[in-house]
Amino acid sequence: MSMPGSEPAELPDGPYHIENPETGHVFPRPLVKIAFQIMLNAGSRNGAMKALRKEGVTSVDAELLLTLLEEKHSGVSDKLYRGHTWGRLLQNLDSRIAESVILEMLKRNEVVLPIHDSFIVKAAAENLLRRQMDLVLTDYVNRRHDPFEVVKQG
Repeated sequence: MSMPGSEPAELPDGPYHIENPETGHVFPRPLVKIAFQIMLNAGSRNGAMKALRKEGVTSVDAELLLTLLEEKHSGVSDKLYRGHTWGRLLQNLDSRIAESVILEMLKRNEVVLPIHDSFIVKAAAENLLRRQMDLVLTDYVNRRHDPFEVVKQG
């Protein structure tokens, strides 16, 4: 996983594939996504542990999951457990990137339906959508290294 201002990481199995190296157990993807969001929004590791326990995760599994996520995403570890500011900033940045993708597709007379963290387009427009997503993301990463500045610029 890469955040603006950091080097992209190669994650061939995806950012949410977390496997216990001792048992081979793979944590469910929805749980891993929730855990990562918690890590971005919690003010401390202890706060993240408490939030995961509220989600029904045992203390042992919560500790292991946080540790494995920290290891997998070590390139952005300094952005974790910083409270709501960073999580909200990334949500705002994500929505700006999504809006830019939609506007670029509309310029090409392609209708885009955003659903949560995905886009739906006609099958014939899939490659165009992928290209636009890559171009918009590259533009944000290359031109706007400081995500705080992106939000301030409006």
